[in-house]
Amino acid sequence: MTLAGEERFESIAFPIVGAGSGGFNRQKAQQIMEDEVGKLNCRIAVTLVIYAGKKAAKA
Repeated sequence: MTLAGEERFESIAFPIVGAGSGGFNRQKAQQIMEDEVGKLNCRIAVTLVIYAGKKAAKA
């Protein structure tokens, strides 16, 4: 996020980490990521992406 801020990104997307092949509970992983993104002190729009088979969906 520091680099994204330095490069003046307006938005960035992250996959829900660990919820796919990692086997971690998707809802729990999503909640953790939402909590951590909420702690960031930046003006970059963050989109969390859920891989749902052949296509991705926004969280």
